[in-house]
Amino acid sequence: MTLFDYNFPVPCYQTEDIIKYPRQLLQQAADLFQLVGELIPSEFSEAHCKIRDGSFSIIATNSKETSAKIVIYQRGVGRWLVVNNLRWNNGVYIWVRANDESGRAFELAARAPDFNYIWVLSRFTPNCAVSIAPNPNEHFYYFKMEPHDNLTQIAKLLAFCSTL
Repeated sequence: MTLFDYNFPVPCYQTEDIIKYPRQLLQQAADLFQLVGELIPSEFSEAHCKIRDGSFSIIATNSKETSAKIVIYQRGVGRWLVVNNLRWNNGVYIWVRANDESGRAFELAARAPDFNYIWVLSRFTPNCAVSIAPNPNEHFYYFKMEPHDNLTQIAKLLAFCSTL
């Protein structure tokens, strides 16, 4: 059972080389990623914060899975490989693992009464998860970063994901 039901097939996005994205979006994603790295103990940050092709990945401590991602979307740069009826706007998206070991750990944490990141549950796009090539079986809940978002709050969520 997942935290939220989502539709199948899960849309699959293939990123491009990170340097092909617009500088403003790349800077926004990189600033957030750097903040996440500062929140993770230094002895773990290198192992748990990885730049992979066209996204920034947070690796879970326990499962070694990608537990969260910072993904840049720019129409015409990356491409959708599996059915996509999503109407994404250009921007930076936050993805949190929805399946496998990291997804189950996030689900258990989110159901706990003392969950510190309850705000994110209302931010996830309802009934939808996405995946990323080349790993279409890794599903993620997601939301788009907005100008009013608190970067520290999002960075703390992503640092938390590294502990799953």
